[in-house]
Amino acid sequence: MKGCLLLHGFNGDPCDMNPLADVFNEKNILTHCPILHVRDQPKKNLRRSTYLDWIQSAHQGYKELSQQCSDIAVVGFSMGGLLAFHLTQRYQPKCMVTMGAPIYCLDGKNILHDISNSIKNKDYLRILDYTALFRIPLKANYHFVKILRSAKPLIKELDVPLFVIQGRKDPIVKAKSAQYIFDHAKTPQKEIRYYDRTSHRFYGSVETPIIFEDIVSFVSNHL
Repeated sequence: MKGCLLLHGFNGDPCDMNPLADVFNEKNILTHCPILHVRDQPKKNLRRSTYLDWIQSAHQGYKELSQQCSDIAVVGFSMGGLLAFHLTQRYQPKCMVTMGAPIYCLDGKNILHDISNSIKNKDYLRILDYTALFRIPLKANYHFVKILRSAKPLIKELDVPLFVIQGRKDPIVKAKSAQYIFDHAKTPQKEIRYYDRTSHRFYGSVETPIIFEDIVSFVSNHL
């Protein structure tokens, strides 16, 4: 059986990946999105969780899916893309997709400037990308940096078919992050695509149907 492991982002939960999971399921590809030990627990536990907890959650999710599927793809959104590099090094899935995976993030000054412009332009969806970030404990942010630093060296070792996608309107992840991943990945089987009207939330974009179609097509071709 064919399967796809979906990894949600730093301040997200499995529900974020449900729209994409539905498209995969229509193609008879089984999906599983494990709960990463980040948001889906009381804030006091979030303060205690570490990047090692998040990696372990992703590994456990892969193992659970592998009990039902022999051919597996990994799709990671935002921080989930960083976790996907860890899984790919260990398990060598059939292919991998990163959605807005962060290598370069905006600094505080740029974020405030972008929020100001978004308010003036009434771009409320863009503002939503920021609001939850300000409620994240400092320790969790520290471990986000740790997961980024641990995943970055793994990119050059990645040797499975890779599809890198990035929204050009992403206020959280700089577009050059996608180019870095594409340029440094070892695999010769790689594609990169930018979506001009998409912010960080791929599932809330006017281009969402196209994005999902591109992802499912890539995965289907390699499973």
